[in-house]
Amino acid sequence: LLNLFEDESAKQPIVLIMDDARWVDEFSWKLIESLKQNVTHSLIVISLQASEGFSQTGHLKDLGAQTIELKELDDQSIEQLICAKLGVTNISRDVASVVLGLAKGNPFFCLELTESLLDHEMLVFANNSCSLVNDAAMKGFSLPETVRAAIRSRIDRLGTGSQISLKVGSVVGTRFSERIICNIYPIAKERAMVPSFLQEVEQHGFLNEVTVDNLSGY
Repeated sequence: LLNLFEDESAKQPIVLIMDDARWVDEFSWKLIESLKQNVTHSLIVISLQASEGFSQTGHLKDLGAQTIELKELDDQSIEQLICAKLGVTNISRDVASVVLGLAKGNPFFCLELTESLLDHEMLVFANNSCSLVNDAAMKGFSLPETVRAAIRSRIDRLGTGSQISLKVGSVVGTRFSERIICNIYPIAKERAMVPSFLQEVEQHGFLNEVTVDNLSGY
């Protein structure tokens, strides 16, 4: 692998991106260190959540790696993110307060909370602006307080077949063809309906349609 990267970097600059690197195995960390030391014209980007007892990044710092610590988004940036998600120019103070109070600057959580409000039809749109429904409609409704709970709540609103299709896809990987999900869907009599199940999952924002090995996929 090191020779491969050396050969490719000699042709053109290369970028290696490793996401969620906390779960990377020891061999891969050694490869990254070797790339840092031996391969020129390369940029290595590693993203991970910092935690105690995780020492691998310290070795890279010793080799001259630059650390960029991402902070939470400020309130104005969160409001801009909500507007972009909803396709409006303004959101009311009550919408901002609800999301800001729970998201605490986490952009992903902000988007999940916004999706939850949409799914539960708790938003009203008018004049390119957005506000919450009246207080009576909001009674008895509570937003999830963690990212995991927000995602679980949205998945629970999918039909049973769509939930199963999403679970099967998550086992296959981050990219999969529609055909493979149809073939391994556990309920044989429902396999013809898998394409419509996947379309529902996509409509709810959990999947993006792409071409996988020249086949329709996600």
